[in-house]
Amino acid sequence: MIHVVKFLRTRKEEARALLPERLRPYLEKRLLPSAWYPEEDHIELCRALAKLLPGPAGMDIYEHIGRSGARADLAGVYRNMLRPGDPTGTLRKANALWHAYHDTGMYRVVQEGRGAARIELVSFPAQAPEHCRILRGWLAELLALAGAHGVEVVEIRCVHRKDLFCRWEMTWEDPA
Repeated sequence: MIHVVKFLRTRKEEARALLPERLRPYLEKRLLPSAWYPEEDHIELCRALAKLLPGPAGMDIYEHIGRSGARADLAGVYRNMLRPGDPTGTLRKANALWHAYHDTGMYRVVQEGRGAARIELVSFPAQAPEHCRILRGWLAELLALAGAHGVEVVEIRCVHRKDLFCRWEMTWEDPA
C-alpha cells in the first residue's frame, strides 16, 4: 500500500484526477506500516497507478505492480521472510506474510515436488480481478528473490471465473 501511494504522490495532480474523492486523502495523509487499510482502497489505488505507471513491454501492468511491491517489501520490513537459495522454504514462510497483509482469506502452500508448488487462496471476499494479477507477480518475484530461475506462475482457478477459490501453479529451477 505504502509504495503505491508514494508513487501516486510523485504525480499527485494526475492521481487526484483519477481517484474518487474518498481516496484523495491518501495523497496527503501519513500512512503507517502497522495500520490496516481497506482492501478495496488498495485495489482502487492500484488501478490509478496502472494508468500512470509505464509498465515493461510484454508484461501485464498489474503483474509488474506485484513484482515491484514484492521487491519493496522484501528488501525492507519483511526481508527476514526471504531464505536466499531456498525458494521452497521462502514460499512456505510466505503464508505468514499473507496474514501480515490481510485480515481475511486463507493462503495455502502445497509443495508439488522439487521446483514446483501450488498456492490456493480461499475465503478472501474482497478480491478483485486485478488482485489475482498482482499476486501472480508478487509470487513470481518472491521466488526470484529467493534465488529461483525460470519462474512460471499460472493461475489455474479463479473466483472471477466462478471457481470456489483461486489457485496458482508455480514451477522454477532451484538455484544450483
